Amino acid sequence: MAPAPPGTRSAGFRGKEYDDQDYWHGRIGVLWRPTERVENYFVAYQAESKDNGTGFKFDGAGTGPNVANLTGNMAYNPSLVYIPGRNLFDPTVTQGILAAQNGLSERKTAMNVDQFTEIEAEAYINTLSIELTDNITLRNIVSYQSFDMRYNWDLDGSILPMLSQQPPVNGDPRNPFADVGEHGSNIDITQTTGEAQLIGSLLEQQLDFVVGYYYAKSEPDGYNASGSFNAATLAPGGGSEIDNTSTAFYAQGTLHLGLLSDTLQRFRFTAGIRRTEDEIEGARFTTYYSDRVLSFGPGQNDYDLPARRAELNSDEPTWTIGLDYEGERQRAALRQRLARLQGGRVQRHRAAQADRGAGVRHQLRTRRQDRLHDR
Repeated sequence: MAPAPPGTRSAGFRGKEYDDQDYWHGRIGVLWRPTERVENYFVAYQAESKDNGTGFKFDGAGTGPNVANLTGNMAYNPSLVYIPGRNLFDPTVTQGILAAQNGLSERKTAMNVDQFTEIEAEAYINTLSIELTDNITLRNIVSYQSFDMRYNWDLDGSILPMLSQQPPVNGDPRNPFADVGEHGSNIDITQTTGEAQLIGSLLEQQLDFVVGYYYAKSEPDGYNASGSFNAATLAPGGGSEIDNTSTAFYAQGTLHLGLLSDTLQRFRFTAGIRRTEDEIEGARFTTYYSDRVLSFGPGQNDYDLPARRAELNSDEPTWTIGLDYEGERQRAALRQRLARLQGGRVQRHRAAQADRGAGVRHQLRTRRQDRLHDR
């Protein structure tokens, strides 16, 4: 790409405030108990954030060979760069920009990128719990989440075109991820998950267990890429996509060893296994690479890389095993906590019975204390 014309300067963004904050977040939860053994909890949230980014400030550069001097000449004095024998690291441009920057107050800066950061996120999560028996519960959790971020950052904090990142816009008809002229996001992805669990206890509540299946899939929800204005070269953006699918089966159990001997009352033995399968598919398209500085001429050794795709699959088991010991202080604290939770559950149950009409008699079923934290 051709360099900027000599003497070109940014119009500036006078009056723009950096390091600001402007965001909102909303969340709603709905709990539904159609019967004593069925509970459904739905949560939804949305969030949005907009700001002007961080107030970077360029505060120094040497007079010898460095990136600041090189990019300053590439943008504002290209004759030094593309004519053999000239000093492409001449510091005149950079030192002039630095002097102007130092003339500003401590709370002011001058950049050549109109900075901003925009983030939008939302999620919907539903948890269904069904008590199959007094000691066994079936739980199903499903969720959908989306995340979209666009940003424009001037990381060098000056009008020197050293380092900046921008939202993408496709200008290459060979790009398989976007139409020509299409604008995208730096990150725009969604994730869907599902999990089924069977939770319970056996052997008179001395063996706690959980078995389950987990599924997750994340994928792009639009044109994903990052543009840049680095080394005085505008790269509006290529493109990339990553699809990730993960599935897993797992089981874990904890045995209270007091079942075997009274001398082992404070010991618990835990063992679990999980088998996870991951499938990752990635693709990218990049529009421009060049060694034009070394070749003393734009376009002389420019080259493009075509779209590339790759896959990575894994299927591996993992396991855990452990032996826990409960001290007397921990056991006492646990008993107190369970007593408070039990009291709250009894009060809730009594309130539910009162709503059904005075004089109705009901026998409370015994609940496992070590599962009350799920309520």
